[in-house]
Amino acid sequence: MVGRACRFRTIDEYWCVLSGAREIWRRAADGRESITRLIPGVCIDIPLRTTLQYRCAGEVPLVFTCTNLPPWPGDDEAVIVQGPWARSTSPSEPNSTGPPASPWTSPTDRPRVVTLRSPSRLVDNE
Repeated sequence: MVGRACRFRTIDEYWCVLSGAREIWRRAADGRESITRLIPGVCIDIPLRTTLQYRCAGEVPLVFTCTNLPPWPGDDEAVIVQGPWARSTSPSEPNSTGPPASPWTSPTDRPRVVTLRSPSRLVDNE
């Protein structure tokens, strides 16, 4: 699976991978590009105006912590843009077209996100 490329309007994001495997492509505001393998223990930042796209690199779902600064403002935060990989929702559908409602290809493809609300409480966003 390959998600839609996007960039965020107003936030920075920080990810720390707990389990699973994916790859993420990022293009910084100054044009520098990188591909990072997301495996347990890897932490990345996605600064404001960075374009990103991810693709599945294994069978185990990606589980990671995600911190948004400032807090996520709403559904119109992610701007869909052109990325390096063609979006696909399954191995049998390698080049789907048409914009989804979000950068995730389907509800089941969206990584499991657990948000730290306070030092003593975790909120599972599923």
